[in-house]
Amino acid sequence: TKRTDWILQWPGQVVLCVSQAFWTAGVHECLSKKTPTAIKAYHNFLNENLTDIIKLIRGKLSEQKRITLAALVVLEVHSKDVVNDLFEKKVVSDTDFQWLSQLRYYWEDD
Repeated sequence: TKRTDWILQWPGQVVLCVSQAFWTAGVHECLSKKTPTAIKAYHNFLNENLTDIIKLIRGKLSEQKRITLAALVVLEVHSKDVVNDLFEKKVVSDTDFQWLSQLRYYWEDD
């Protein structure tokens, strides 16, 4: 996929940081729709991404890429769990404490 190609092209810190920023943006987009089904759909999307990364880890990689992917799996599993928790608690607002209490990454233009 485009994402797995991107992951293999960039240094680990970039991959981890940008992945978290995209996750934050994705959750914000879902919360702006004000419906739990958007959160559930995003959870399914995250599951697919995680499956792609796991397939990638099973292949032939350099030690550094394997370390990056292992760290990314940990982050992605946590992110997926947070989204599932938001769904179960029926969070539909970006001002809900359940969302505000999460570590979030934002991209801000200067």
